Amino acid sequence: AFAYAAANSAGLQMVASFVGEYDIGCDFERVASFVYTRREDEKKHIETEMRACEKLGIKCRVVTKTRLPFAVQGAIAMDDQAQFHPLKYLYALADIFIKSGGSIHERSKVLGIIKKKAYVVKTQNGSLTADTVVLATNYPPVDFPGLFFLRLHQERSYIIGTDAGEVDVSGMYINAEEPVNSIRMHDTKGAKQLLLGGYGHKTGKEDDAKSGYSSLEGFLRTDFAQANACPGYHWSAQDCVTLDGMPYVGAVADGVYVATGYAKWGMTNSAAAAMMIADSITGSNVIDSGVREQFSPKRISPAASAKNFLVQGADTFKAYTAGNIFIQPGEYADVAPGKGAVLRIGGKAQAVYRDKEGGVHAYKAHCTHMGCPLEYNEAENSFDCPCHGSRFSMDGEVIEGPAKQPLEKIKANE
Repeated sequence: AFAYAAANSAGLQMVASFVGEYDIGCDFERVASFVYTRREDEKKHIETEMRACEKLGIKCRVVTKTRLPFAVQGAIAMDDQAQFHPLKYLYALADIFIKSGGSIHERSKVLGIIKKKAYVVKTQNGSLTADTVVLATNYPPVDFPGLFFLRLHQERSYIIGTDAGEVDVSGMYINAEEPVNSIRMHDTKGAKQLLLGGYGHKTGKEDDAKSGYSSLEGFLRTDFAQANACPGYHWSAQDCVTLDGMPYVGAVADGVYVATGYAKWGMTNSAAAAMMIADSITGSNVIDSGVREQFSPKRISPAASAKNFLVQGADTFKAYTAGNIFIQPGEYADVAPGKGAVLRIGGKAQAVYRDKEGGVHAYKAHCTHMGCPLEYNEAENSFDCPCHGSRFSMDGEVIEGPAKQPLEKIKANE
């Protein structure tokens, strides 16, 4: 816990330093962060969190009133935290990097890494040679070394944005109980936006009856009556989660480094990871070596992580076996325009999409990563893998890794 707190504190300081040094216009502002509960029986979690903060030397205070438009049983407030626009910050960093002599190549999917005298990184557009390789790609593009397919799973989460109206929560909020949701404000062109996030789940495990978006819209209508009830923005994110909740940051082989497993807490974790990997490569010690060791991807996990390893393995086995067994038989005619489905047609498991013009697009319904049967994600119109989190679009292309190859097309005979 100390290492995690120290690293994220250093990450926040680095972001703030860059914003000031390079005059980055990314809406950076210092605000308080709150962990709150609305339930009497969850106040114990607030008390536990407070004791943990005191042990770690994190300054915080307990409050019973907030700027939220509903009552809370209690909350921990941490002052002098920060929020900023991550894309504005990222674009500015990329520009600084290029002006400093660096180069950035986009749309160059990594297909593999080969060790020769140096490392050869194979991409769909050619190969690169380097002595040092950093895999900072959310899910690492290689399973070996690291055995990441056994030690990571992916989770999705959702955000909606709407005109705030008279609502101004003045801070960042996350609740202590399940399901987790977060609340904050964003000023865009002088108009306040209310951002509501959360209702995450393991990739490929969507609730067909109620999506994350519909849950957030219900939260909006129920608890933020003064805001616009019809959100103008919807978007989602996907992130890796490790066995013990700590990111994997550091060397997985001589000259190969990884940064993954931020568990939806990537804005400061990624900055900390950058410093830790830079320390390892250059021999500097911006982040203490003892802290870096706690993030090592080679670390031996404690008993709790061993249990998670078994649970994750069992979930993958169940998704693979039950997923294959329970693929429903059907016909192309069962799929409505603009919709998709995973069906057994003519004895073959097929991922099927019917476009709005009525055309049928069919693919083999198994992930190109390790062959797990796919599931149709109705909320986002994609085919998702419940084993390792790969996602494919309705035209069979990869949206999220670890899969690298698109789905194999099947000729649809209606």
